[in-house]
Amino acid sequence: MNISSDVKESELQIQNSTCAVEQTFIMNSWFIGVLFTVYTIIFVVGICGNCLVIYVIAAKKEMKSNTNMYILNLAVADVLMCLFSVPLTPLSTFMGKWIFGSAMCKIFPWSQGVSVYVSTMTLTAIAVNRYQTVLHPYTYRPSLKNAINLIICIDILAMCITAPYAYFMKLEVDENLEIEECVESWKKKPRMMFGLLTVLLQFYLPLITIIVCYSRIMYRLKERSTTGISRLRSQQKRKEDEERTKRTNRMLIAMVAIFGMCWFPINLINFVADVVNLECWRNYYFTFFMCHTIAMSSTCYNPILYGWLNTDFRTEFSKLIICCRTRTSNSSEERGEKTVLNAQSSDKPADKVTEV
Repeated sequence: MNISSDVKESELQIQNSTCAVEQTFIMNSWFIGVLFTVYTIIFVVGICGNCLVIYVIAAKKEMKSNTNMYILNLAVADVLMCLFSVPLTPLSTFMGKWIFGSAMCKIFPWSQGVSVYVSTMTLTAIAVNRYQTVLHPYTYRPSLKNAINLIICIDILAMCITAPYAYFMKLEVDENLEIEECVESWKKKPRMMFGLLTVLLQFYLPLITIIVCYSRIMYRLKERSTTGISRLRSQQKRKEDEERTKRTNRMLIAMVAIFGMCWFPINLINFVADVVNLECWRNYYFTFFMCHTIAMSSTCYNPILYGWLNTDFRTEFSKLIICCRTRTSNSSEERGEKTVLNAQSSDKPADKVTEV
């Protein structure tokens, strides 16, 4: 079994490899340096971008809409992914042992799986919500309460689906190397079955749903631009509608493409690793980390696709940036004024002392 962003502790322990195959690049100092740099960038950008989205939705009452609740849940999931999956995967790999104790052996991998499931299922919910809003604007009446209830169901479902993974993780001691390892303890067949279920629920089902929803949305928008009502509009208005439709279509295509490109490689190598022992492949670690960094980079794209490209979010982000700049400028001016006043006071002649 393997969750997309999970650390495959049982297979990624370099010192404990069952094969005498030297892994390509993995222990080269330049590769470690590049990997550290990439993970650091993903961590910083992912945390900052998603925390900004969380702050805007939480602080602004007018931003607490139906769709934005899904975006909020997505941002929280991406923050958790940055906190657990991004640092833990390379750390445990290059350390070659588990140092966080038996409880964390279950909690950390489980939290990684939960964050990935929450992220992909929330992206699916956003696509379905947009589909209902565009194709059934009169019969579909979204409410904030319904959105929150669905988000709670998504989070609980993600926890339940990944619960078996936490159950079968255990801490073992390697007597030869005298180190502790956090490994998966279930047998080959159940592991393969759960791995297949993971790929279907975490990648293929969301991807197909997103493609269908956004394809129907694009088709409906195209229909609207060619209706009789549209023909009655001025030529300039029709051109504006066409440009708006093109921008929307490009954004929808980008959402589908980025989801597929980010999550397909890691799901593919994880599923193959469940079926075949890739530990004896000399390019396994190198390929795994390439796939993993691509998957984790989705935490950087989501705030842009679902936040910055949204007009309301962009307006709030701009206000926040202007506010921060204004405060910084005011603080600098205040410090400058204090400096001038101090300099002027020091230049004043001292009062004469009256002799007794």
